[in-house]
Amino acid sequence: MPSMKLAHAVLAQDLGSVKSLCQEKVINMGFRNLGDHGASILYYAVRSDNLAIVKELLANRVKADVTMEDSHGVDISMILAAIFNHPSLSREVVRVVCEHIAYLHTLYYKGHNCMMAAIDNDVSLPICQELLSCGGPSLLCDRSQANLTPRDYSEKQGKSQYIHVIDNLVYDWVTQPTKHPGKRSQLPMLGYNHIRHATSMEGVSVEDFAKSSPDVQKYLEEIDKVQERIARLALFLQRGDTIKFKQQFCDVSLLARRRGDGLPLLHAAVLNRQYEIVEYMIFHKDEHLHVDEVRDLTGRTALHYACAMEGVKHIEYLLSEQGACEYIVDKRGFMPVDFRERRGTNAMLTLLQRQIERDYGTPEPNPWQVQKRRSAPSPFSAMPLLMHPLINPHVHPHPSHPLNLHGYGAMGALGPMGATYVDSVSEDQVSYTKGSHQNLRKAKSKAGSSCRVM
Repeated sequence: MPSMKLAHAVLAQDLGSVKSLCQEKVINMGFRNLGDHGASILYYAVRSDNLAIVKELLANRVKADVTMEDSHGVDISMILAAIFNHPSLSREVVRVVCEHIAYLHTLYYKGHNCMMAAIDNDVSLPICQELLSCGGPSLLCDRSQANLTPRDYSEKQGKSQYIHVIDNLVYDWVTQPTKHPGKRSQLPMLGYNHIRHATSMEGVSVEDFAKSSPDVQKYLEEIDKVQERIARLALFLQRGDTIKFKQQFCDVSLLARRRGDGLPLLHAAVLNRQYEIVEYMIFHKDEHLHVDEVRDLTGRTALHYACAMEGVKHIEYLLSEQGACEYIVDKRGFMPVDFRERRGTNAMLTLLQRQIERDYGTPEPNPWQVQKRRSAPSPFSAMPLLMHPLINPHVHPHPSHPLNLHGYGAMGALGPMGATYVDSVSEDQVSYTKGSHQNLRKAKSKAGSSCRVM
């Protein structure tokens, strides 16, 4: 079997055989070892820290953003599994793999993004630096369900070594914009609140550097204006002042959120039932930004909340028309279709109100506390999912800018069909049953053999 030969060549670190076998069209590059937690061929190459073989596999259709299972049966991204199980990995191998993962900040493990999971597992500082460099501002600004950024989380966990890594990286992004194009401009838009005091390896802060740099001084003045404008937009949104919102929304990203807040303006507009504002934001977004790329601190899309609310079918339809998918999971493993099933329940109403009030200091209610099992899906129930550009890399919303998000989210795209849910949510962590996250490969197999996967 060619796929087995390739696996053996990778294990033997035989680069010549790997190159030869990769040219065979009958090779199944998605081959998994189900006897080893669903490990992929790339996992074994990464585990052996063989940079040449890793590059060869990535150059020949092997996907980097695939999942496997940890020792407890919980889904984990391949790269995180390799990092956790083999701490001596070189940063070069980690960098090459992470560069092939389109949206690193959506790789969740036990309710945390990959950086917070790395902090929990005491991953080496050089590897964490690679994760942050590849994940960029989106990963740096992604917040836990307690509204903590990776920096805040490091401070809470008493791990100051990670704070230094984060601050040094932010310092470089701000003071060397030509070396890191576009990164510093995203920080205020994503609500990051640790810019001014970020320090270099030598202990120089951004504010100190700005005293001798007119460019950085101007940037610091601009971030205040940007974040103040976003705060005003949030206020207009809450008041339902559509006219003033439209007047000031110009050049503001759909990803925008207030300083120190994990709720994007788009989600806030949905929660406040502001159809006209939602419509305006969507129709004035960057054409290359997919609506499902906008996530809040729980990993939810705007459609999650639209499906959870009564009387907002028009918003739900609008988001769906823009390509929002009902099968994107949040950090707890739930999809918009799950939210729709619990629409109107007291627990769901409390959950929604908690988001509106931004009450992140208390545990989120669990509308699925009572055991619930969904009936088996029909062989054709996954077809809309498989045509979604965030799930199927063969479907692109823009021919000129193909959106390549193979397995968007390490937990997979489909949620827990037939899973049992439990209510045990702490401030920062989420408890999981073995079946609480189903990745895309499992979901596709459940869809039935008659549903051909592209």
